[in-house]
Amino acid sequence: MNEVVKKIIDNKPEYKKYIDFLDGKYSNRFSKKIASEQNDINALSLLSEIELGYKLNQLFDDVKYEPNINGKKPDWLVNSFEEKLIFEVRKINPLEQDVIDTLATFKDGKYFGNTKTSFSFSHSDFETTMGKIAQKEESYRSLITEYDYKLLVYFDVVMLPDYCLTENDLQDLFEFENPKFPLNNYPFFMENISGILAKPNFGNKIFIPNNKSKYLLKSENKKKLELIGKASI
Repeated sequence: MNEVVKKIIDNKPEYKKYIDFLDGKYSNRFSKKIASEQNDINALSLLSEIELGYKLNQLFDDVKYEPNINGKKPDWLVNSFEEKLIFEVRKINPLEQDVIDTLATFKDGKYFGNTKTSFSFSHSDFETTMGKIAQKEESYRSLITEYDYKLLVYFDVVMLPDYCLTENDLQDLFEFENPKFPLNNYPFFMENISGILAKPNFGNKIFIPNNKSKYLLKSENKKKLELIGKASI
């Protein structure tokens, strides 16, 4: 097992619950992936896929993992209220090298979480991430515009010494109505993405619908996704 994954599971046993549940439903695919993954950053992304998959299975009845759709393999597909919802996972990290350095400290047993007492938050810190977010829409554009799929991206914030994003920070970062929203520079993204799910460093997961999208979610599915951060799920 990847060393980072093992340490995280040892410290956060809820992940074992997620893995056991999903293995039972998806033929042990997640244990097999965890056993074979050697790249630390990919391992973090896999844990995000696992956590999101568990939550989606608590909210919806028809959930598929990595289905093949016209040659595309999204992380998760949900069929609900006659809508086909694609969910793609993306880690939020301003600089990849910062993540690599933090993981090295974590593996050495020298990472004890954030010790700073104050943090600064700037949209400019996430400009690179925004471009990568926009690539998700581009990858699935034909499924959205030609085959009536709805795209949602799930963001999991990497724990870094200099960053601590809260629910409010993420609401601010992904404020679709804000004229200065960084992703306004990607008009197809703004038109085509149906919404965003996000997990802060501290606080509950949140759902942010894109009310400017050409592909709005049905109210029934919006209500379900609004429950993504509830402690009981």
